[in-house]
Amino acid sequence: MQTCQDYEAIVLKDLKGIGVAETHAQFHTLDVQGDYVWIYDDDTVLVDDTFIEKLKALALDMHPDVIIAKALVTNMIFPDGWPPTEGKIDTANIIVSRDVWLKHRTDWPVALGGDFAFINAILKTDPVVCWLDVLASKTIRISQGMREEHDFELPPDVLARDVKQVVEKAIKQQRYLEPGIKVRIRESCASINFSYQPGDWLTVTLDNIDHIEGLVRGGLAEKMPEGFQSEEK
Repeated sequence: MQTCQDYEAIVLKDLKGIGVAETHAQFHTLDVQGDYVWIYDDDTVLVDDTFIEKLKALALDMHPDVIIAKALVTNMIFPDGWPPTEGKIDTANIIVSRDVWLKHRTDWPVALGGDFAFINAILKTDPVVCWLDVLASKTIRISQGMREEHDFELPPDVLARDVKQVVEKAIKQQRYLEPGIKVRIRESCASINFSYQPGDWLTVTLDNIDHIEGLVRGGLAEKMPEGFQSEEK
């Protein structure tokens, strides 16, 4: 449902039935044709339909080695500060250039926690890093390497052959927030810059619209009807 379809999806399968170690081993020889690489775990879901569009615009403008975006993990938004610390950043946050990927793909250990080692190896080389202040994705659950069965189904039109038609439909159905709209926090969430509790109210402004839209897309807040009266905190 991304508004920008300029990407290639490479699916890595665990053909041996041993879990993430099998796919991590495939990273060591995985070549790519794209300008940037994002390791997208199967328990991660994109919550911003314009993320690839924003990512591409930043890459074309700044040509960074590394792009870091925000992710929602068990009601906490990571990374929660700079520089990111181990356990507060993983593959959901980091997009690397093709050159960085080819240089560091073997720095990914064939083990759980390999993403931390991969990211640490990259950041130690003092790369050009750009911050994309977007809540891009959320993790369904912490899997700890266990096999999972998801209790959701893909929408029927995700299998449509006419990709252009699907994208146009997504754009048409997109509901962007506007300044002045009231938003109510549904679930507790926090980062180094904010802390919200259920029932807190926020008013959308030009300065916070991207931040609040990320909360709504991530299911942490809900947009209230126009004219709804509230007590803000």
